[in-house]
Amino acid sequence: VLNLPALAPVQPSRAVLVAGFPAQDLRQAVWPSPLANILAARGYRIEADTERGLHDPAGLLDDLRTTLRKRREALALLWDDLSWDLFVVVFTLVDRVGHFLYPALEEATHPWRGPCLSLMEDLDAAVGDVLARFADLQGPKRLVALADHGFTTLDCQLDINAWLVRHGLL
Repeated sequence: VLNLPALAPVQPSRAVLVAGFPAQDLRQAVWPSPLANILAARGYRIEADTERGLHDPAGLLDDLRTTLRKRREALALLWDDLSWDLFVVVFTLVDRVGHFLYPALEEATHPWRGPCLSLMEDLDAAVGDVLARFADLQGPKRLVALADHGFTTLDCQLDINAWLVRHGLL
């Protein structure tokens, strides 16, 4: 399991576990524990510094690119062993770009559009890497791909619970 959100603190298990967001310390996010040192030595990052997204889009994009590169390196390290029955990898890049720079994905003239689309191309390559690795597996296999949510422009927001309370329905 690579970069699964809300997995930390990891517990001893027969599985190889690398927790994702909101974990911050590889020692609490990785099992077996020696793998934490291997990943740390390779510069693995659990998550990009999303605080930068509020005031430094260029820094956030650079950090996201590095985090994705390190995630792909960890994927290669863990996948190539092939001693697993189930492999889970989570890419959070779309979520981070969507939360901090969504207008750049939608507006053709947005100043960060080019860098954001370039980063999305890097993510496409990472997904392509997973698909190629999957295609090369022998024997019966099954692929499941999920997204936890999408992004779009917000035109109106409704707090349904507040509305229900106001109308005596909750």
